[in-house]
This record gives sequence, structure tokens and C-alpha cells, in this order.
Amino acid sequence: MTAKQIVLTLALACVPSIAAADSDGHFCSTPGILAFDAFIPGAPGRIIKIVRFDALGGIKPAEEVRITDDFQTHAMYCKPNSIEVHSWDHVYVIDTSVPLAPKLADKRASAIAREPASVALQHNLAADRPGLTVLQSVGDDERFELVVTRTQSVEPGNGVITYTSTHLVHRAGREIRAHQPLFFGVHREIGE
Repeated sequence: MTAKQIVLTLALACVPSIAAADSDGHFCSTPGILAFDAFIPGAPGRIIKIVRFDALGGIKPAEEVRITDDFQTHAMYCKPNSIEVHSWDHVYVIDTSVPLAPKLADKRASAIAREPASVALQHNLAADRPGLTVLQSVGDDERFELVVTRTQSVEPGNGVITYTSTHLVHRAGREIRAHQPLFFGVHREIGE
């Protein structure tokens, strides 16, 4: 990582967020779409944020679908015209085929609770990798990136606190054409 990228990452980490996400903050992507789950503190359910992007229009404002069931997301799969959100008991299918009008299209029983622990779920783009993940290359020098910044602090009596900041960046060479803050999450692990 160059000094310029480090400065950019630190600067992006200081931008206020537009949504809160829980400690699991699942992300998935398919060409032209990045999706992630979020919650509203004190309210049941999940909000699935959908951000569309392309070379001509850049990064579009986030669309969202609210799922009113109270659950924790265990996996998300992005497909060309849909997103599957998996809880322990259900699969929620969001139709993304119409821009600006995503909708919850189906809810069905999930097999996650009945499958062995060794069954691998789709990798969560933001779970284990702070740094840059290239989502889509438009040309030799133009791309869209998911930028994840994670820092930790230890507070006596409060344990370890992890701060995660996530942005979608449209880059042409070294120039940043646009960036959109996605969320800032805080996770506490209380020590003994």
C-alpha cells in the first residue's frame, strides 16, 4: 500500500457514516451492484442497502429494502437480478431487476440450521479483509473498490472495541472519481 493509499484510507475512515451495521455487516457483489445488510438500533428487522454503479453513471445513491423479521444475517449471495439474504431459519430473496425499485420477492425456509458446520457459505466481502477489494474493473485503469478500514482499541473494563468503516470507491488510475460512505460499525468484546 502506497503512502497516498494509506492517507486516503485514513481520510475515508473519518467521513461520517450514512447507515449503521451490526458487527457481522454482510456484503456481497455482482457486476454493477454492491449490497450489504444494516440494522436500525432499537427497531426489529434488517435493511438491505443496494448500491448500483457503472462507468457512465458512477456510484448511484443507495436503494433499500426493509425486512421486518428480527434476525441475524448469516450469509448473502448477490446474483445478476437478485440478492439472497440467509438467516438461520429463512432465505429472503430480493428482486433487484428494476433499478430504483428493489423489492422483497420471496421468503422460504433455510437449510443453514440443518446443514453441517463444514458447509461453506459465500465469503463475506468485508468480514476478514480490511483494505481494498476490487469489485469490478471497467477498463485497464478504471475500477470500483470496496474499502474497509478496521481499527481496535482496548478499554479497561470495556474489553476490545473494533471500529469498521466501509466505502465504495470509483477509481481511474490514481484519481478517485467518487466515493460513497456505506457504514461505520462498532463491535464490543467484553473482557473478563
